[in-house]
Amino acid sequence: GQSRRERSFHRTRPMRTQQIIVALAALLVLTAAVYAPGLHGEFEFDDLHTVQLNRNIHNVKRYLQQASLQNIMRGSRVLTDITFGLDYQIAGNEPFPFHATNLAIHLCVTLFVFFYTRRMFSLSGLAHADVLALAVAAVFALHPLQTQAVAYISQRAESLASAFYLDSLLLLGSAERRGRGMAGVALYLGAFALFALGLAAKVIVITLPVAYLLTGLLPGPDQRLALARLRRRLALIAPFILLILYATLSAA
Repeated sequence: GQSRRERSFHRTRPMRTQQIIVALAALLVLTAAVYAPGLHGEFEFDDLHTVQLNRNIHNVKRYLQQASLQNIMRGSRVLTDITFGLDYQIAGNEPFPFHATNLAIHLCVTLFVFFYTRRMFSLSGLAHADVLALAVAAVFALHPLQTQAVAYISQRAESLASAFYLDSLLLLGSAERRGRGMAGVALYLGAFALFALGLAAKVIVITLPVAYLLTGLLPGPDQRLALARLRRRLALIAPFILLILYATLSAA
């Protein structure tokens, strides 16, 4: 028979890549099915101003030419308007494309929730990180609170900003591990670019530096190494904080 160590290994062995892909695909299909009835909804409440009467989205090219860096950074949700404009180019004021885009963004965020949560669980040394991350992603994807962000067109800014938020955190963590090589620099620049895009979607991403620093509280090396890591994290996050200060002063 198997030894105790072998039995323990099989109980805690991570899911295979194929199993993860199948599980994620099933979750996305289920999520799409749950929110499918909302695809045929009408414009509601603030949609009158953010979509139907929003002249900015009627000509995306002209809007991009007029948008200044200050407008992008001051919380005017330029990127969100651009996505509305792309939907408008498809079918004008027909609500279906807008709802479909909201759902597609939510599905992408669900994937980012899985990958980010799995990384945090793995760094914490938890067993069954894949299964736990799938559970968290499922709760996120299907929780009734998400109905507003998915079915209410004007709330797209929430989901869009969340997508950039999580993806930026993922790249930032990868950049930290890769160090100062070409790959690390590329990942870091990608994280910063995604953070800037997130600001242009909705300013909720300004909490990203705090979230990144808090990941340093996960169980890890001894205090001396942890202090060195904190110093490095502060150096990495400094440009993000400077961009936040610029955005704040621009909005004043």
